[in-house]
Amino acid sequence: MYSETASQSATRAGNGQGFVPGYGPQNIPKMRLKGFMNKGTKKMVALLEIEGAGVYLVTEGDEIGLQAIGQNTVVKVVKVDINGVRVQTGQVNQVILVQ
Repeated sequence: MYSETASQSATRAGNGQGFVPGYGPQNIPKMRLKGFMNKGTKKMVALLEIEGAGVYLVTEGDEIGLQAIGQNTVVKVVKVDINGVRVQTGQVNQVILVQ
């Protein structure tokens, strides 16, 4: 069920579902790579520090919401390798129900 939902979201990119990349100048906090690790054939993980938000253990595909520090922005981890962490900023255009 999850894989079916994910494939549908991928085909509807830009139709109000999932991550929406940001365009133009954006106000994002400073980020710093604290370290990374690769064990065997598993995905590489990294420690990413986001100023004001904390330190996160991230891998490719992770999304970090910055609402806690007063920004309506999401940082998406695009790639983690020995050269660093590549991120993309934008928004997640989803409705979340909390009960």
